[in-house]
Amino acid sequence: MVTIRKAEEKDRGAFMALEREFCEYYRESGFNTQFNPIDCKSIPESFFAKSFDQLISGDGFFFVAEADGEVVGCVEAEIVEPYEKELYRITKAGHINSVFVSREYRNKGIGTKLINEAMEWIKSQGIEICTLSVVTGNDIALTAYEKLGFRPERTKMWKQI
Repeated sequence: MVTIRKAEEKDRGAFMALEREFCEYYRESGFNTQFNPIDCKSIPESFFAKSFDQLISGDGFFFVAEADGEVVGCVEAEIVEPYEKELYRITKAGHINSVFVSREYRNKGIGTKLINEAMEWIKSQGIEICTLSVVTGNDIALTAYEKLGFRPERTKMWKQI
């Protein structure tokens, strides 16, 4: 059984471990070759602790997935002003900044549950648009997001000069 709940101070260590796992997953995947991948083990604990402090004390949405008594995933979202807001009738949107599920708990619907919970929060804030980003090449995530109804809106491109 998986429980989705608001993150609490007691989740600090689990969050930091998930973030380090996410960093390693991202590096190993080779999704983004424009940046020189770092050794995730060299990132100081203070970096992840600062992220946790900002998320848990902020106005945004920060939830975790708990299975078998341990935190196995997390999602973070916020309300943002979209690009070129002057051109559109939508002046605010919900944005899912990150969602991650630990390797051994993937493909069990946990990521979908986390995203759905974030979208419910966004909707409860009176917002009717939800955005998120996905790294080029992460076809598994892209497919999952498309199944949830997300559609590409723009592509950000990079070039080393």
